[in-house]
Amino acid sequence: MNGIPADDDIRFLNALNRELKMGYPVDVRDAVLRRQYGMSQICINTRGCTAGMRGSCLFCNYPRGKGITLETAGSAMDELLNSVKQSDRSVLIGSCGSVLDPSEVPEEILDTILDRLSILKDRTIIFESRLEPITDDTLERIGRTLKSNKINIEFGLEAVDPFILRYCLNKHINLEDVKKKISSIRSHGFTATANILVGVPFLTKEEQIGSAIDSVGWALDAGVDEIVLFPVNIRHGTVLKELYDIGMYGPVDLGMMTSVLCGLDRKKLDKISFSWSDPKEVDDPVIHVHPNVDDDRVFSFFREFMSEPSSDGRSKILDGYMEGRIAIGPSALDRDAASGRIAEAIGVLRAKFPDQ
Repeated sequence: MNGIPADDDIRFLNALNRELKMGYPVDVRDAVLRRQYGMSQICINTRGCTAGMRGSCLFCNYPRGKGITLETAGSAMDELLNSVKQSDRSVLIGSCGSVLDPSEVPEEILDTILDRLSILKDRTIIFESRLEPITDDTLERIGRTLKSNKINIEFGLEAVDPFILRYCLNKHINLEDVKKKISSIRSHGFTATANILVGVPFLTKEEQIGSAIDSVGWALDAGVDEIVLFPVNIRHGTVLKELYDIGMYGPVDLGMMTSVLCGLDRKKLDKISFSWSDPKEVDDPVIHVHPNVDDDRVFSFFREFMSEPSSDGRSKILDGYMEGRIAIGPSALDRDAASGRIAEAIGVLRAKFPDQ
């Protein structure tokens, strides 16, 4: 094999992914509130992710939403503000895709969201969005309205190997464009956060860990201020869930998160956060299978790690947790072997979905 899946196979995965996303029931809630690791979070119900509607991202379940109006945006933000605790260090604003995509959240509705948020002072306000639709004008409007807060833009990078992005995740991003957007975000005085997946489909555990370690290093070198490690949850309405059902994808072991940490530059551990890592804190009916819990003590480790601000302190906490445990070593990607797994999975999926 030449290490590159056939174009027709990738078109099939893309079409299937789109059908699964678009066929998932529309969420009728105006918004969903969560709290995790001292952060208040809101996901506002919008029409759905623009990239997802094209079939992008095999692991992501952002479905069609019912759409947002000025009224629902205002009520959702009021609900969020009423729930924010004094101890919350940060507030995250998300949607069914990208809150800074004007095709999903029109400008006048974004203005309503910003106006409501302006009553918050001295907090970090995080906007979750794909990078492509973000413009300098949008960043300037955010800065003007929320000048008494720190602003962070959080985006899904997931991985940085072009093969993994294109063929394992069906995610279409240009890494040079990502660097330019990060530079633009920082030029406005904001910080940038990149989300990195732990558990990329079609890879071995060692390759999954290697991908995460390499991606963290690339993102930090590109100017990102913080990394959020996401252990993959298997979600309804995704190709990943279909891969799980046919026995060609298994849940991530949460111990893989600590193996990733062991492979990182210890001086940069202060830049690492976790998300969707504790089922007790994240109860979402759209999740079909949570990661495997190979050691219950990992949850207390996550909380202790996140509560320690310094790299040295986090390094000691990691060493203490890993005492008597063995980290999974990372490995480089074997494209031919991954291509073979992709081809095998597509063959089974074509038989299961013959009309695609």
